[in-house]
Amino acid sequence: MKYKFFHIVLLIFISYSACAEVIKTFSSDLEDDYFDTKTIEKVGDSIKVVSLRSFRKQQVSSRFTYFSKKHIYEFKCSAPTFKVLLTVAFELPLGKGKLIFKDDIPTPTFEPFDSGTEVDKIWRLSCGK
Repeated sequence: MKYKFFHIVLLIFISYSACAEVIKTFSSDLEDDYFDTKTIEKVGDSIKVVSLRSFRKQQVSSRFTYFSKKHIYEFKCSAPTFKVLLTVAFELPLGKGKLIFKDDIPTPTFEPFDSGTEVDKIWRLSCGK
């Protein structure tokens, strides 16, 4: 079941649908952050969502370069905590182009996040806070 879920979410994750309701959660001279409300999956107090961070300039890590990253987050709606379930990086802005990097090892525990951050905005939107 878990394997099937990740395959479905990965397909959604990689191919942002034109009919998706995408909300811009942050914008600056350096980047734009988006949250797709169509990707929300709620189970009990937990909610899973997909977000996209698109950079205006190429980002350089120690192992690769990229223009955008997508994350699958899991939140607890009862408290401001989250896990990162999946991170992927793409060669082009807006999650386009070749997949450059994939980390599908989830964060082991739920961690708190700061108020006013991109993660906080997504938590508030997806949990109705």
